[in-house]
Amino acid sequence: MREFFSVILLFLTTFAFPQSTTTGSLKGHITAEGEKMDLASISLLKTTFSTNSDKRGQFELEGVPPGKYQLRITYVGYENFQQEVIITSEGQTEVAAELIPLASNLKELVVTGTLKEVSKLQSVTAVDVYTSKFFLRNPSANVWEALGNINGVFPDVDQGVSNTSDVQINGLEGNYTMILIDGVPAMNGLAGIYALNAFPTNNIDKVEVLKGASSSVYGSGAIAGVINILTKDPANAPKVSANIELTSKLETVADISAAFKFKKISTILSLSADNSNFRWDNNHDNFMDIPLTNRVAFYNKWSLDRKDKRIATFYARYLFEDRLGGQMNTPDHLTGSDQFYTEWIRTNQWQTGFQYQLPFKEKVL
Repeated sequence: MREFFSVILLFLTTFAFPQSTTTGSLKGHITAEGEKMDLASISLLKTTFSTNSDKRGQFELEGVPPGKYQLRITYVGYENFQQEVIITSEGQTEVAAELIPLASNLKELVVTGTLKEVSKLQSVTAVDVYTSKFFLRNPSANVWEALGNINGVFPDVDQGVSNTSDVQINGLEGNYTMILIDGVPAMNGLAGIYALNAFPTNNIDKVEVLKGASSSVYGSGAIAGVINILTKDPANAPKVSANIELTSKLETVADISAAFKFKKISTILSLSADNSNFRWDNNHDNFMDIPLTNRVAFYNKWSLDRKDKRIATFYARYLFEDRLGGQMNTPDHLTGSDQFYTEWIRTNQWQTGFQYQLPFKEKVL
């Protein structure tokens, strides 16, 4: 009889053991922006259970002991997904995970090198994007000076007498740099022709910089790279913005802009002025260290609020510039004569353009 009860007890113990070690499973699918995410990394924290999602964005972890776990899903370019899950021995636990793209530069829209807006993650060329916050942290009077805060970009003065300037990328001359305004080529080789030093930074929404000759779209003018300056949308621009700068050489720069909205029409007006009328000769070579400069630039942009957020903008710009450099004692009436060495540049330039998005499914401007 004693042996019979021993057999019964052994049988009950054996039967109870598998019941206490019954495991569960975790199954789920991963998506992001409507796309199924394959090869995402899935793991249960503080355990050895991990796997990757398949081409359908699905995954499954089997043989997991019952209990509470922290599920983590990671994917390059997206925020980590973490959620508490409860594994039971009674069935299968299912999870639906939606990944969120990183809020940094990976979602910036770029047009440089592609001529159409794509996400930075999908761009075939490496594009650095600098928003207006970057230029607020590194204040400059104009776009030409502001570009000097970007690694690999060098605002260069080619001719000190008349202060002719350009923008170099990675040491290549400025005539190999393509400058764009809102995605449209704004000048030929030299930045000074478009007068970037008369373009105020408070008009900038962001700047895209493509370094190197990887952009074959714009030809030989972009051997060094491309700089695309995107102006602010009048509908989102500050109502009033002002910037005033005074240097130790008594150079004065003043920029002011104002934005207005009339029902479905928004506009931004900007006025920039630069004045330097003192003759300095600190090295005593009888030549002006800084050319005499009088510059006024006016910029106006209109935006129409259209259906489905389609683009409709119109802009106009006027530039007056008068620069004089050379010998210190040059009388005004002998400027440009063969008796004194001087260089005098006067510019009257106006420019206008518009962008209109056609009512197609594909974005066509």
